[in-house]
This record gives sequence, C-alpha cells and structure tokens, in this order.
Amino acid sequence: MAHNLIIAASLLAAIGLHFCNPQILLLYIALLSSSSLALLLRRSADRSRLESEHAIDLPFAIAHDKEVYDEYVAIAKALKHISQIPDQVFREAALQQIAVAKSELERVAEGTLTFEGTESWRLVYESLLRSNHVFLYRSAAWVKSSQYWQDEPGKQSAQLNLHLVDRQHLNIERIFILSDSVWPPDQRFPSEPILGWIDEHHRHGMWIKLVRESAIANETDLLSDFGIYGSHAVGEQIQDDKCRTIRFILRFNFEAVVDAEKRWQRLGIYSQAYRDLLETN
Repeated sequence: MAHNLIIAASLLAAIGLHFCNPQILLLYIALLSSSSLALLLRRSADRSRLESEHAIDLPFAIAHDKEVYDEYVAIAKALKHISQIPDQVFREAALQQIAVAKSELERVAEGTLTFEGTESWRLVYESLLRSNHVFLYRSAAWVKSSQYWQDEPGKQSAQLNLHLVDRQHLNIERIFILSDSVWPPDQRFPSEPILGWIDEHHRHGMWIKLVRESAIANETDLLSDFGIYGSHAVGEQIQDDKCRTIRFILRFNFEAVVDAEKRWQRLGIYSQAYRDLLETN
C-alpha cells in the first residue's frame, strides 16, 4: 500500500511540474506525507512483531539449561505478582527497583560479577583457583597497609594459594605493590608482618616481585589490586586505606584478560624480583 502511494505521488509530481499546477503539487505533497507515515508505521509494526516473537522464543531458547530456566520462571512469576498489585505508588517504586535489578542482570549477562561489601567473593575466587581450566594465576597485590590480608578470611585464602602451589595444581606469579609505610624508601626489605608473608610465598615456590607504590605514582592505572585467572577471567579488588574489601569485580571476558595482561607486563618493568633482593649484598 505504501509503495503504491509513493508511485502515485511520483506520477502526480511529474504532472504537476509539467503543467505547473499548484493543486496537483499540493496533492503530491499530501500523498508523499501519507506514504512516509505508512512506511514508518509498517516498520514499527514489523519491529514490534519481531520483538514479540523473540520474547515468545526466549523460554525455548533457555529450556535446555534447567537451572537458568528455573530462575527464569521464578522471575517471571514475581513480575506477574507485581503487575497484579494496583497501587500506583507501589507500581512506580517497584518499576524503579526492577530497573535496578535489570541493569545488574544485564551486567551479569556480559560476564561481570560484582560483590559489594561482602567477603562472599572469596568463594568464587577460590573456586577459580581450584578449577581444572586455570593453571596460571597472576596477581598484583596492592598492599596499602600492614593489615593487608591479615584477617582470618585473608589468611585462609593465602593458605589455599600455598596449598595449590605445593600440590603443583597451580602456578602463581605475584607482584606486590607496597606503600612507603610498608616498604620505607630507606629500608632494604618491607616491614613485618608483610615481609614474613612475602617470604613464605617465596619459599613455597611462587614467582615474586616487589615495587614501591611511589615508583608508579604517575602510572595511575597500574595502582590496582587485580588477578588474572589464566585466560578465563580477571578479578579486581577495591579496598579502603585499611585494606578492607569494598568491592570485588570479576569479569569473565577475554578482552578484559588481554587488557589486564598488558597492565601486568607494564607493572613488571617497574618491579624487582624478591629473589634478587635476597641475593643483594
């Protein structure tokens, strides 16, 4: 229909221009406007139909994954119950919270997990280290104070590191970024208890390097606490000045791994091997 209107409008335009008839030209403009509107409406309808068909296909697309499908059904039931509560104030507040949950779920769908103000990230961290597809773990540990990983959860995670290295299940390379309060510029070694912790890593066969925070102060993107789990994932730990975890972000994304590898290589340029430090007279 819209294409027919365009053809008719074109013919009228030719006639109107030939005879210089204003009424025919006005009719041409009206037909052209109608045809454009018809095309827009048709495209909008086609788009809505395709989106509707896609939404209908969604349950079938994920039905093979029972665990995800069960969560899908639970979420759909919750949305159904929300839609049945008529109070307008509730509806507006509920839609805002749904939008927040949707944004978080979209980040998860992109392969990003975020843990806020909780130590539960260590469960995923430890599962990755134990997994059969991670053979090399590269860790940049930003030690802002002597309290770094000295609480009980931190000590347990550190012991898991040592255990996996001892069993030859995992190779670990670690660069310690040390604040001047932990490694004073006039001191050969970092202060305790961090020195003893670093030395324990070394004695268990980890590849250890050290760098002072002040040495990379101008390379702000290197001042980060992150870990690279093979080619599988990248974790970043956001801490306060007392080394308490505020946020832990885990990205199962190959591009994020590549970017982290580049940071790791640059960080290595500024770092000194702990083995060499021990051998220095």
